[in-house]
Amino acid sequence: GSGLAGMSAAVEAADARAKVIILEKEAKTGGNSAKATSGINGWGTNTQAEQKVADEERLFERDTHRSGKGGNTNPSLVRILSIQSAPAVHWLQKKFGIPLNVLSQLGGHSAKRTHRAPPDEFGRPVPIGFQIMKTMKDTINSHYHDEIEIRCGATVKKLLHTIDEFGVKTVTGVLVECD
Repeated sequence: GSGLAGMSAAVEAADARAKVIILEKEAKTGGNSAKATSGINGWGTNTQAEQKVADEERLFERDTHRSGKGGNTNPSLVRILSIQSAPAVHWLQKKFGIPLNVLSQLGGHSAKRTHRAPPDEFGRPVPIGFQIMKTMKDTINSHYHDEIEIRCGATVKKLLHTIDEFGVKTVTGVLVECD
């Protein structure tokens, strides 16, 4: 898909010299990521350091764990999210120039760690998900047009694969239905 995860993976693959096709089932790009308005959570970021916000790994992980329904979260995945949160924020800032320099402390957080863009020239909040997805799509179109192709209205129906003599499946392609 063409949400934040799909476009991020495509850019990273293209930077590693892969040719990428993003298959998006919807008529336009962005997915649910384009609808996000709160911001991106991260601890130990440059933005927090510049604004002298004290935060730490154990607090981020505790808050994340508590936010799971009934405290039912996978500790290993929470840990990965925690460890990768600052690098993810920095990547969006450096690679795409996304100004995630406004910090907010949302419900359930023990520190200001939700990174947002500053308000527009009229003082209105910027819908950060839309801004990130538009910026990523514009960057792909302008800098990765030979490496990344985006196909909207393309629904993956089946993964094609082979099975070797040990029973290991290897995906070799996809069956796609286009609008």
